Amino acid sequence: GSLRRSMFMLVILFSVLVCGVNILLSYHNFAASNKRFAYSTSETVARTCSMIIDGETLENYISTGKRDSDYYVLWNKLIDYRSTNEEILQLSVVKFVEQGAKYIFDTDLSEKGAFLGDIKRLDNHQEKYQSRLISGEDIGFIEYGDQIVVYEPIVSSYSEHIGYVIVGISTEHSRIQQIN
Repeated sequence: GSLRRSMFMLVILFSVLVCGVNILLSYHNFAASNKRFAYSTSETVARTCSMIIDGETLENYISTGKRDSDYYVLWNKLIDYRSTNEEILQLSVVKFVEQGAKYIFDTDLSEKGAFLGDIKRLDNHQEKYQSRLISGEDIGFIEYGDQIVVYEPIVSSYSEHIGYVIVGISTEHSRIQQIN
């Protein structure tokens, strides 16, 4: 009786342990898949936006700080792109300088948003990459808990670094999309 009960308890314990490990691995794979989906989406958005942005024109906006009709056309395209894609939490075009992030375009039209020439301090994550961002290196993405932010370099026709298209995608929104 006692040996049979011990064997039964060991089988139950082993089964519970296997189920627990299976649940943990499934969740881990789901979370990893969610991050890959969010990264892929934000990378696609960033690359699409970088194709419609002319590097030489951006240099002119950065150096003069003046907007023309083409500036507003492009800004409206970026705003429309963000507003029609609810998973996009951030869409900006920025040049990083010693003082921080110098904005060229920002689709955040709230008081937190920025306008051409505004400089914002870097956040803790960006500070880790500051020298690489200033020099125009490809840093890929930064993860911020509930979002993945991709930094897509913009270069001129003569391969000089101009700035970055920055796209933040909600990992929560992509998780919901994967479930449905």
